This record gives sequence, C-alpha cells and structure tokens, in this order.
Amino acid sequence: MAAVAAVDEETAEGALDLIEVEYEELPAVVDPSAAMGEDAPLIHDHAPRNISFKTDLSYGDVDKAFKECGYVREDRFETAPIRHGFIEPHAALANWDHSGRLTFWGSKQSPYFTYRNMAKALNVPLSRIRIVQPYIGGGFGGKNEMFNVDYCAALLSQKTGRPVKIVVSQEEVLYAYRQRHPTIIDLKTGLKKDGTLHALEARIIADGGAYLGIGALSLYLMCSFFCIPYRLPNMKTKGYRVYTNTQPSCAMRGHGVPQSRFAAEVQLDIAAREMGLDPIDLRLKNALKPGETTPNGFKITSCGLEESITESKRIIARWTEDRAKDCDGKKRSGIGIGCYGYVSGPRMAGHNTAGAVIKVHEDGGISLFTGSTDVGQGSDTILSQIAAEVLGVHLEDIRYGMVDSDLTPLDPGTFGSRVTFITGNAVRIAAEDVRNQLLEVAATALEADPRDIVFRDRKVLPDRKPGAEHSVQQVGEDCAIFRYGEDHPWTGLLGSRRA
Repeated sequence: MAAVAAVDEETAEGALDLIEVEYEELPAVVDPSAAMGEDAPLIHDHAPRNISFKTDLSYGDVDKAFKECGYVREDRFETAPIRHGFIEPHAALANWDHSGRLTFWGSKQSPYFTYRNMAKALNVPLSRIRIVQPYIGGGFGGKNEMFNVDYCAALLSQKTGRPVKIVVSQEEVLYAYRQRHPTIIDLKTGLKKDGTLHALEARIIADGGAYLGIGALSLYLMCSFFCIPYRLPNMKTKGYRVYTNTQPSCAMRGHGVPQSRFAAEVQLDIAAREMGLDPIDLRLKNALKPGETTPNGFKITSCGLEESITESKRIIARWTEDRAKDCDGKKRSGIGIGCYGYVSGPRMAGHNTAGAVIKVHEDGGISLFTGSTDVGQGSDTILSQIAAEVLGVHLEDIRYGMVDSDLTPLDPGTFGSRVTFITGNAVRIAAEDVRNQLLEVAATALEADPRDIVFRDRKVLPDRKPGAEHSVQQVGEDCAIFRYGEDHPWTGLLGSRRA
C-alpha cells in the first residue's frame, strides 16, 4: 500500500509509523474446498469458484485397467504449508542513474526473469536494464518470482535519484511471502496380484493462496509426475489450484511433486502390507529403467533408481529381521523406504536453452561465463569441473563469472533440475570448441597431428611423440600473439614471428 525511502532504516521506520490506512473488511475464505463452493466469496472476479488453474490428464484406459487389478485402494491425503526459510531473506538493491538506466542487484534464482519483468513493468527497454546477480543464500524455488521489494527499490531509486536497498526480515519471509502448496489428494491405486502397478487415479485440490505467480506449473507437475519413478501404463489425474485469502503458494524444492509422491509412496506401503509383499521388492518390480518412455512422453535416458534401491537394501543389512522386530507388541525399528523421481533438464518452457562463454588467458587461466545462478546446489563448481575436465586443467584454474545481463549469455534460471544437464552441456560444447582452437596452435608448435594430441594435467601432449609437450599456458600465449605460419595473412600485420 505504501513504500518509503529514507537515508537510514530508523528514519524509514518512523515515516512508516506516520502512514494511516483505512481498511474495508470483506468476507474471507481460507479453506480451499470451501473456496470452490458456488456461494463462496470471490477473491478475484476473473476466477469463477476461485479456481486459478486446473489440469486434466489421462493416459491409457484407466477404467478398464482398474477392472484388471487384483488389488485396489482409495485414500485421502492432506499436506501442510511449508515456508521457505532462507539463510538470506529477500533483498533488492536498485540504482536508476541520470541517464535513465537501471542497475539491479537482487537475491534471485532466475535473474533473466527479473530482467524481462522489470522492463515490462517499468516500460523501459531491455537494453536500459542491467541485472547483476551476486551470491545468494538459498533459493529452493522461492526466489524465482518478482516481489514488491524488487519494484519498490527500482521505483524509489527513480524518484530519489539515489541507490535504494530493501531487505526483508526473516519474520516477513515466514509470514508474508511464499510457501509450498497445501494439498488435499484423493488417490486410487490398482495393482495386479503379483504387485505390478497397473492403474492410478487422482484428484488434487491445491491451496494457491491469494495470487497465482508460477503456481500453475506446480499443479501441472503434481498431476503429471505420478508417472515416475515407477512404470505406470494407465493414469488419470485432475487438479484444481484454488485462490484463498491466505499466503500465496509457489514453487518449493520439487515444485509440487513432493506432495503427490508423498501420497503415492504412503499408499504403496499400505498396499505392500495388505498384499503381503516386501515394500522394497514392490518398488524394484515397478522401477523405471533407462530406455523406457512414460505414458505422458518422458523419455528416460538415464535412471539409477533400481541401483539406488538395491544399494539401500544392502546398507540396511538386516532389512527383513529389523522390520520384524517386536517390542511390547509394537514394531519400533523405524526402517522404511520411499522413492521420488524428477526429470532433469525438462524442456517445459519456450526458452529453456543455455549458453556458455570461455576465455583462455595468456597465463593459461580460464574464465567461464554462463547465465545460470548457483542457489546453493553447487552448480558453479560443477560447471567449472566440466570445463576443467575437457580442457585438461585443474579446477582452481577456472574462474567462474557472476551473472551480469550486460555480459553473460541469456538463461532462464535455476529451476526444474535443469542447470547441470542443460547448462553443463553448453559448457561442455564451448570447452570442446576452445580445445579444438587450441589444438590447431598446439599442433603447429609441436609439429604433431591434432588427432594425436591430448590435454591433461595442464599440459598439451602428443601421444606419438614421447617427451614433446606444451603447457596450456604456452598455448595460451601462442594464441594471444597469433603464432601461425609465415604465410598466414595476419603475420604481415603483426610483424615477425616470435622466435
């Protein structure tokens, strides 16, 4: 309702205390099921029955499949809201300079979302906005969206002509920002007598809170990801994301999938017990394997689920004996198993590509730039390791540059377990291109066939010429001064070849 900028925090707090707001109290609804009622008060006029988004998916012949099952079970599950507890709360720093250009530093998972949204909201060309992404203290899905602090910092900087910083308190993060969707899940699962998972039907009501944000994707994933990590030929899901007068819900680690997988895993445990099957054996029997395709088209290129379950069973060396322990008529071993699946690097958006730029310096040091953000998952290290492995150098030789929209490649951001797979492949391709360019220079210097040269331990080595070698630093120096043959067209411009 109001934003204040001041020379210090104490003055700003004092100014806020002088603002008086008159509220008109309106009917509220906080229960998602009640919010869908015909007589429920509408939170937004554009959303009949307060439904902000709905999805309806069906694969295979579910009704026929249930008739073929030897075991069918129906249950209702409910999950609670969970709030993001970042080490670093939401923060924004904006500087709108006298040339009309905005520079913005924020605690964001997807700086290029901020880049586009800021330009659109403020009616400023993209080229007049620069987003710089510093290190951030955790994201977990809760820093993908734009927030009031981002726009307020920018607008207040424009009005005052000075840099403006806003930092949200931990209390405000927990009470007024985003959360994981609370859900009501009605789940029906059918298995054949031998434990083969054969059919599933689900109805989900997700409490979206007061606003939509990126919550629509959360609901879609809740419904579509029932088909992993197990083989499921017949599936039908309906989902409703509902507006309520509560804290808005959005992505949070797994983006909706943990809620549906929780329900499915608990129901599988109940089914295993009632069918007299071992919960581990039941999961092994139905586990997806590389080369398979799910009913909704996910192609499984790699998957270590079977190996993970088998190794877990080995670690729990006394699985059967410990589960059977009885103490005062109650089992107290506390051993259980649950499985979870997510598609790494899915192409679920129009822009889900990545780019990488690699620069080799004269001293053999290497700079790596991408548009991806490390939100604590270690992607800066992983991407640097990929570049170092391809170029045959050590990890400490790689300098990873922070995201800067003026310099780094366009990138959608950190979400959907995409960075290692998609940006990692961009880094690999860029590093291979750099290596090929270095090979041309190294082959001339070493008088060797480029196909015989390998990059290893900061050295460039021709396999068929023992004792001959160049360091990556030497090759970098040669490239920097264009060390080519005498007949190269640049040689005359650069002067004589270095001896």
